[in-house]
Amino acid sequence: MIFLYLDDWLIVGRSKEEVRQSLEVTVDLTTRLGFLINLEKSHLVPTQTPSFLGAEIDLVTGIAYPSSERVRNVQECATLFLTARSAPAVAWLRLLGLMASLVDLVPWCRLRMRPIQMHLLAHFRPSQHPLSRNIPILKPIIPHIHWWTIWSNLSQGLPFPPPLPMVTLTTDASNMGWGAHLQSQQVSGLWTPDELVFHINVLELLAVRRALSQLISLVKQKVVMVQSDNSTVVAYINRQGGTRSPQLCFQTWKLLLWCIDHNVTLVACHIPGELNVTADALSRGKILPTEWQLHPKVVQTLFNLMDRPNIDLFASPMNNQLPVYCTRVMDPKAWAVNALTIDWTGMYAYAYPPISILSRVLHKIREEPCKVMLIAPFWPRQTWFQTMIRLLVHQPIILPHRPDILKQPRSKLNHPDPEPLRLTCWLLSSIPCEQQAFLRKLPPWQPVAGDRLQGRHIIADSDIFLSGATGGTWIPSLHL
Repeated sequence: MIFLYLDDWLIVGRSKEEVRQSLEVTVDLTTRLGFLINLEKSHLVPTQTPSFLGAEIDLVTGIAYPSSERVRNVQECATLFLTARSAPAVAWLRLLGLMASLVDLVPWCRLRMRPIQMHLLAHFRPSQHPLSRNIPILKPIIPHIHWWTIWSNLSQGLPFPPPLPMVTLTTDASNMGWGAHLQSQQVSGLWTPDELVFHINVLELLAVRRALSQLISLVKQKVVMVQSDNSTVVAYINRQGGTRSPQLCFQTWKLLLWCIDHNVTLVACHIPGELNVTADALSRGKILPTEWQLHPKVVQTLFNLMDRPNIDLFASPMNNQLPVYCTRVMDPKAWAVNALTIDWTGMYAYAYPPISILSRVLHKIREEPCKVMLIAPFWPRQTWFQTMIRLLVHQPIILPHRPDILKQPRSKLNHPDPEPLRLTCWLLSSIPCEQQAFLRKLPPWQPVAGDRLQGRHIIADSDIFLSGATGGTWIPSLHL
């Protein structure tokens, strides 16, 4: 394979021998066609660290570095600005040109150029001013120029090809608020009075930053694909800012500095507005992330299998599955407010709480004798999973994979990605006799060599194997 740029050619192969053969063919052909090869500037011995177009390419690690000469040129030029009070526009343009030559080799290169570009544009208009016009070197711009004099900033290199996105974040903004979803998580918020006066493009960028900060545990140290129906936002993220809108450039600067601090890499792509349904609804307050309702037919099937509970502990007037229910806020029809503050002793309850409070719910079940039909994810690696297993009094029931398994109450909006939740019905009880009766019904299991325990249990195809002193117990899951 040959990469060509004018008269610079890079020959790449899978082995030394392949490169050597390709080199011989290339030299022979170009010579016979009448081309003269500059042997002094050519490297005719196969290597895994070639130099090409001012880049030092490490084919072993897959990283391209700027050559020492390029780094020194930028450093020397930037240093001249640090000791002067002003410089002609042509000198600023030369500095920016040297910086631009490192775009594919220096991390966040375009971002670090933006303050210098904006400073130049604030004092110089090519159509109005001569190249000799003196541009002041003001105190606020000095740190941004100084960054380019530090060797470690310029010599880190960039991987090639760029790493692929690991997760996808979809965002949207409206004149009311912002919304976003990533995997099975949704977040949203409202604008402050000061933010409401911003242009919609600025709000769309703010939506990305707010979403990332709220989903930090899911995006930290990852490559994140941002989907937005705003093409300006997509361009500003991919180009690490822009020069047409100082306000947008400033917001992009803040967004990407946050990404640098949290080791997040962003790439953006456009999504048609008609496909951006969930994020749009979140931004307009049409979706409440805590108000997802399990499909009523699925719930009724569970009630038929395991008897109908007496109360819905985590509900609202819009999504309650039983006539008697508790809410988070005051409601005249609710039996109580805040289920975690009331006594559960003697209850047989249905509960579909937010994942964030699952540990508190399990603690409540463990401390107060009760029975609860709990809807929760089948996530064995979570710290609360073992507690849930110890409270089981019925085989777990894996809920069906259907697009409408979760829906916003009184709307046609389905959850965008319910499958990763692996929603499961867990019948739990802290009453010892119920736990013992359940365990006696289970088939025995004897671990064999090679079985690996996760704590005191093994998970295999949604079945749970509990270890004991003389053997173990098999808890096969059911599928609804």
